[in-house]
Amino acid sequence: MNSEVRPLNSEIRPLNSEVRPLNSKLQPLNSKLQPLNSEVRPLNSEVRPLNSERGD
Repeated sequence: MNSEVRPLNSEIRPLNSEVRPLNSKLQPLNSKLQPLNSEVRPLNSEVRPLNSERGD
């Protein structure tokens, strides 16, 4: 099992180092988006029935 895992780990480590900085950029954006999402969700529930009346 270790012999299978080690090569995968060596592939994953460099990817992690690429992903970490991206994550740190995304986290502040996520925190801005979450309150917007909570505003948009109720609007979506109002719009869906209107769309279905139009036949979209």
